[in-house]
Amino acid sequence: MEILDHSQYVEMTMHFRCNLKCEHCMIENTMDWLEPESIKQFKEILAYNNQHHRWKGIILTGSEVTLRRDLPELIEMARDSGFERVRIQTNAIRLADNNYCQKLIEAGVNEFFVSVLTADIKTYDNIAGLSGAYERTLAGLENIDRYDGVILITNTVITNRSYRYLPKVVKLLNHLRNLVQFEFWSYFPMKEVDDKDLLVPHELVVPYVREAISLAKNRG
Repeated sequence: MEILDHSQYVEMTMHFRCNLKCEHCMIENTMDWLEPESIKQFKEILAYNNQHHRWKGIILTGSEVTLRRDLPELIEMARDSGFERVRIQTNAIRLADNNYCQKLIEAGVNEFFVSVLTADIKTYDNIAGLSGAYERTLAGLENIDRYDGVILITNTVITNRSYRYLPKVVKLLNHLRNLVQFEFWSYFPMKEVDDKDLLVPHELVVPYVREAISLAKNRG
């Protein structure tokens, strides 16, 4: 399995709008005023790396970056400037359209970091705040898996709603040939009080995390 060295990546926040309303979103009340990186800043990073070869890869992120209309053009610019790896962080909703998925891959995306909320349909859609989110994300993952030379990483946020499903997430995605890494991130509320009741004690989470890790290791 390829080991990902994140010291070789630069990350740029390119968008602040989303097509989901995930209950654990850390920036849910800030997207109306947060500003993404400008095209000028983006081009400066590309030019710097083209000259100094500081990074191997670039990560395009920020809320849901696939809602940005010029994303294929940004990807092409990054590859043309010498970046070997271009990753997008996404919920994969738009990637359920294989034509769009193919367009991004043809533009030069070769890494996808996909948020997978849980492995239960009803719980997934409730967390996402969108009916059909589960099916569309899975369709997006299947579309990504159609293509050779593409790396897939998934992330599941650990909350009081999702932690019991962590092993099932691994089992659900086990067949994806492009999948190289699972990530599990503990939820962190951006305020003093967990008023959504999403935090879960570590002693409850640990058995499920251990099982998920064991399943992932068995998969390779």
